[in-house]
Parts: sequence; C-alpha cells; structure tokens
Amino acid sequence: MNIMDQVEVPEFEDFLRMPRNQTLKVIDSTRLMVEILWRSNSASAEFSSSEFSTKMLIDWNYSFVLRYRREKDNKYRPVCTMSFNKENCWNINIQQLQWSNDKNVSFRVNSSFNKEAFYLKFIEESFSKKWVYVSLNNHPDWLEAAPHQSKAINNYERLRNWINSLNVKYKLYKI
Repeated sequence: MNIMDQVEVPEFEDFLRMPRNQTLKVIDSTRLMVEILWRSNSASAEFSSSEFSTKMLIDWNYSFVLRYRREKDNKYRPVCTMSFNKENCWNINIQQLQWSNDKNVSFRVNSSFNKEAFYLKFIEESFSKKWVYVSLNNHPDWLEAAPHQSKAINNYERLRNWINSLNVKYKLYKI
C-alpha cells in the first residue's frame, strides 16, 4: 500500500476566517482545490509544465498545491505548496513550504483562509493518525523571497513546532 493513495483532504470551509479588514470578502471555499503532484513524474516535473511555474518553485518528488480559482478569469492559481520526500513507508520529510507571489490571489486567500491550520489538519489526518512520522527540517531548504519582510519564517517555525507536537501526541518516532 502506498500512503499517498490514502491522503485525506480536510473540508476547506473549516478553515475560513474573517479578514482583519472588514471590507474584504471572505473567499468562496468552493473555489479552492488541492492538487497532489506525484503520480506520473516528480512534482517538480509536473509543475514545471504548468503556466504558473514562474510564480512558485517546486523541487521535490511529492507536493500538495493549494489552488484558488479566481473569479475574473476562472483559472486555478497556486496559493501555497508543501513539498516533501518519502524517506520510507513510515517517514516523510517536508522540504519546502511556499506561499505564492501571485498578487491576483495571494492577499485575498491569505487574509481569509488559515493555510497553516489546513496543512496541519491535512498532515494529522493523512499521516500522523496512520502512524507515519512527519518531520520538517530545523532550517528550511527554501523559503519565498525576502523572508525577513514576510511571515514565512514564522509560519515555518510554528508549523514545525505543531508537527513535532503531533509526533508526540501519536507517539511517533523516526524509523
């Protein structure tokens, strides 16, 4: 059995939140989708052939790409990615977290969708509850440009701590 065959994507509407600026609209959760890249080629090969490959970088074998379909052009644009490699059937190492620099969707989705909580629930349901140890490197292999100006490093550290807490909760250890 391949662990990737049994991933569980949480309900998007559970992670919607009101933006701090009350004039902004909350995104429509039916416009969100998760694309799982791994089946035919590596995630980087699959993503490099997409029209949005200039907006984000993916350089690992597996990737979960959260996309949002913009109202104006009805195209699904990448919002964030989580890329990783499987070390074996029972260990996954997340190599990359990246938020999109596509201004057409990133601000709106970032302000009304809790991506970090979504990914954490995704990791718990798809891996931790199935006794798969998940790790996130102490130092990111790659973060979006100018991480000192964004919250990228803080989001990364917070998610790493939460993932470590899941490993403790489910008594998971690296094999």
